[in-house]
Amino acid sequence: MVGQAGSGLGYGIGGAAGIGVCQVQYYSNTCYAQPGNHGQDAQAGDDGLMGADGNQGFANFLSGFYIPGNGDTASDGAHAAGGGGGGGGGSKGCQPIVIDPLNGSVIVDSSGSGAGGAGGGEGGQAGSGGIGGSGGGGNFCIFVYDNGLNGVVRDCYLVPGLAGIGGNGGNGGVGGNGGNGGNGGNTGVNGGTNSCNTGEGGNGGLGGQGGQGGQGGQGSDGLSMGFYEYNGQPVMFSNMYNPFEPGIFISYSGCSNSDIIVETNATGNISWVFGYGSEPTTSNSTTDTIQYDSGMTGMRSITLIVDGVPYPLGNFINIKTDFSPPEIISSKNIVCAGDAIQLSASDSAETYQWDISGGSISTSSQKDAGSVSFSSAGIYKIELLTTSCCGVSKDIFFIEVIQNPVVDLGPDTTICFTDPIPVFNASNNGATYSWTHNGSPLSNNDSTLAPTATGSYTVNVSYGSCSASDNVLFDIIPNIPIEIGNDTMICAGDPMPLLNVNGPNISLYSWYLDGNPVGTNNDSLQTSFEGEYILNVQSPTGCTGSDTILVNILVLEVDLGGNLAICSNANMPLLDAGYTGYSWTLDGINLSNNTQYQSVTGGGTYAVTVSTNSGCSNSDSTLVNIQPSLTSSFNAPLTGFVNTSVNFTDLSSPTPSSWVWSFGDGFGSNSQSPSHSYTIPSTYSVFLVVSNGICSDTMVQYIDIEYDCANLNITADCSINTDTVWLNGNGTAIFTNLSSNDISWLWDFGDGVGSSLENPSHAYTDAGIYNVNLNAYNYNCSDDITRSLVVMESPYDNIGENTSSKILVYPNPANNTLHINVPSNIKTYVSLFDIKGKILIKKAFSGQMAETLDVSHLSNGLYHLLISTNVNQQHKKLLILND
Repeated sequence: MVGQAGSGLGYGIGGAAGIGVCQVQYYSNTCYAQPGNHGQDAQAGDDGLMGADGNQGFANFLSGFYIPGNGDTASDGAHAAGGGGGGGGGSKGCQPIVIDPLNGSVIVDSSGSGAGGAGGGEGGQAGSGGIGGSGGGGNFCIFVYDNGLNGVVRDCYLVPGLAGIGGNGGNGGVGGNGGNGGNGGNTGVNGGTNSCNTGEGGNGGLGGQGGQGGQGGQGSDGLSMGFYEYNGQPVMFSNMYNPFEPGIFISYSGCSNSDIIVETNATGNISWVFGYGSEPTTSNSTTDTIQYDSGMTGMRSITLIVDGVPYPLGNFINIKTDFSPPEIISSKNIVCAGDAIQLSASDSAETYQWDISGGSISTSSQKDAGSVSFSSAGIYKIELLTTSCCGVSKDIFFIEVIQNPVVDLGPDTTICFTDPIPVFNASNNGATYSWTHNGSPLSNNDSTLAPTATGSYTVNVSYGSCSASDNVLFDIIPNIPIEIGNDTMICAGDPMPLLNVNGPNISLYSWYLDGNPVGTNNDSLQTSFEGEYILNVQSPTGCTGSDTILVNILVLEVDLGGNLAICSNANMPLLDAGYTGYSWTLDGINLSNNTQYQSVTGGGTYAVTVSTNSGCSNSDSTLVNIQPSLTSSFNAPLTGFVNTSVNFTDLSSPTPSSWVWSFGDGFGSNSQSPSHSYTIPSTYSVFLVVSNGICSDTMVQYIDIEYDCANLNITADCSINTDTVWLNGNGTAIFTNLSSNDISWLWDFGDGVGSSLENPSHAYTDAGIYNVNLNAYNYNCSDDITRSLVVMESPYDNIGENTSSKILVYPNPANNTLHINVPSNIKTYVSLFDIKGKILIKKAFSGQMAETLDVSHLSNGLYHLLISTNVNQQHKKLLILND
């Protein structure tokens, strides 16, 4: 009989049933089931489905903040299906009898069912969904939320940094493995004999693989914006900065007493100004490190100056935290070698790094470094590096390690009974003290002691395991003991003794010579004269003292006078030593002269030594320098022009060492060969005084400085108040000088009379035509001009009764001939003058007639015509214009 197929709970398909055989079969020990009798294995269950991926996150803005968006978590995977059950084994379709072939009897009922199929395996567990990725942070230079009116952003460099990148979603979990199927059943047993052709059950199928969890959602990428506004009024931008401004970069923690690194990419001459409270306040480096002091919180302004151009940055650095770096606290500043000190930090920090070079412990990372000792004397540097939110801080402390203290109470002390009690000082910072007086302990344990009695005072100074002592003798006296020396005698010329005194606590020194006050309030006196010197002293408290000394001088004076500088042409002097007992030398060579006087015979050093029987001697010397005489001489022109340089050439011999010139106009020179310009014409005396420091000589020469007339352009000109002077009037003409560049004048009125006035007047006595000449002068330059003046007896209307008015002269201007008509029988004289007064034509006639004058030979120009009668004269100006 055919077995039934198994059916699993999952999606696995059950195995096919085994095939059974129904027949009569004789007993056989080799009766086995065939492959076709067995049930088939089941198929595996299906895998679970993968979970869905999470959604990507998106950022948003909320209540003035930028909120990054995280990705969503993915869905879990589906559980897998179980495997199908295995098919059952085949069974016999009837119940035949197994007959024993030997005897034909029935042995077993051979009919029966096949083995059952195995169950399917369990489906795999579903995987968990992946976690969503974190959203990236935003980067904003300026983030404005719900802005009000009048918001302004001024002079900002809006260069944001990079935004954060959204994180990737997590991977989904892996699904569980499916369970194994069960094994099929064995062939059934009938009476201990295998049932022929009864099949085994099939194996159950594998459970399916659990579904994988989905991929977590991608986080949102952050934003990078220079300026962002959210709600509110728009902000106004005002960018006035120079686009060529250099870049300035700041790195700092926002704390006082912490490093701030400033840097610029500018080139050229760099100068920083960091403002009040900074250290340093200025810098000339492109990169530098500064700090602001405690209490300097708030916005700080700095200025960068590049090649003289300032770039101010207002409120550029924000010091938000007033930070006090931890400092080293030591239990002692001075310690004996081998003794311990306690080291700790004053404030808390995140980390501590001690550097205790030379100490029993060299490093520590604790706030309290603990007990430290040093084995040898010296100055040791202890460093503490700490870190905090304000960066790295450093403090340095120096500990002095000694073998023994140094104690010095000073020299033994003696005071006057009126003086204040001294104070002995054994000061050693941080030490302990013990005092004794003449070996007996005192209760004082301070560093100082004021003695209460005379005697020996001792102090012991200790720093723990090391100590040292010192002692001082103290005494009180009734007066000040002073000593200025023994009485003394010195030779004249020997140095006078210096009197001095050393005494305790003296404030007033009174010196006397022979009872008269000398010197100053000083502890020493340089003596200058012989006599009795007395010194009285007094302390500030009134304690006094006194001493006396006699100083005698044996006078032995030798004076040859000062060094001599003599010209070779001068009389040689006679040197006088003034005493007896002489020894003369010249340049160290003995002159074999033992008299009082020595003649100078040449240049050199003359020396004399004078000795006395009393043992005193004295010497003197003089240097005689004989210089050649000088002859002053120079070359210069005898004349020159105003405002033109005149050269003066020194010709002095031998060459002098100095020159003193006087140019005669108040100016001079010390040059050897100077030049000089004169501004006023005159005759000047030029002096040259030459010298070689010893000899001198003088030369005088005269120079006449004149105008350059071509450049001066003096021009003579004048005017006369009339062209005709009438003698029956006052006969006077007035002359006006119209010359230029003139300073003096000489007039010639043509009648033998002249004047030197600038604007003279002159009275004529005789009729005629006069040539008036004016000479205009300016020092050496002159010019002249001549004017004609007609002097007549009386006006023309005095010639008879209208006679003159009837005389006709024509034509005027005349051309070759001139006609003159006389109205009556009047004796008439005609004279023709040139403008200089020279008579060119003179003619007489009478009767009523027309007289003709030939003027063809005269040059064209202006002439004067004088017509005279026995009554009067008439003057006319005539112009001749010949062909």
